[in-house]
Amino acid sequence: MRDPQSPPLKLTASKEPGLKSPPLKPSQYYHHGNSTSIYHATAQALSPALKPSQHGGDSDPTAKLSESTAKLWLSPTPSTSSHTTATSPRGGLKLHPLLGVETSPRLAINLSSYNSITGAISGGAWLQQATDQPSLHEMLIKIPNLPWQIRITPAPRTTTTNTITVGDVFLGIYNELQWDVLPVELAAVNQPGQEENLRRAKANWGNRGGRTLKRIDWLGQNAMFGGLRKGSDGVWKMEVAY
Repeated sequence: MRDPQSPPLKLTASKEPGLKSPPLKPSQYYHHGNSTSIYHATAQALSPALKPSQHGGDSDPTAKLSESTAKLWLSPTPSTSSHTTATSPRGGLKLHPLLGVETSPRLAINLSSYNSITGAISGGAWLQQATDQPSLHEMLIKIPNLPWQIRITPAPRTTTTNTITVGDVFLGIYNELQWDVLPVELAAVNQPGQEENLRRAKANWGNRGGRTLKRIDWLGQNAMFGGLRKGSDGVWKMEVAY
């Protein structure tokens, strides 16, 4: 039996010529560029404490925050993880242990499922810094076989800390993979050398049974997060496991 399709978070798109915007809330926005995507979500959309709906689908990311969850946004919890901290080979930058390739044990996080992401990470860890550099305000992530980079920036939140959190990274990746592939993007990847990746994406689309080709189809519905590793070009490479 096929897993139910996880809905993308409700983020608002910028009004760029030729790009389609989903009917989203004015308090949130999403910018869809040609090669990178910028994600900003409200504190409500980033809360891992949201519960699945009574209809059996994924959590409603716009549900009201509880008082205890709201307090977490005002005072992020210091890291208390027992996982080994992942260190980048460049500049000694250290990732949060939940994000590193060397993390052990590895959390089972299905990249196509909102519930899988939010259910695997505690509220405290969700709000912790993604790296040991509070001044880091941008991360570029490249996923194997995916012809787009993901640009992660800090989400607007009710705190003076303007840094990327663990939640920003995971939801940025999740949302990128849930967007439809635009015709101009499909034409860009329908090039010599990309035939096998495109064939696999279309096969995954058929298996998923969706109405449109999505970016997650380049990975498939069983793709698991395998950690981030910083490349020599400064772009973070994301490992994918199955």
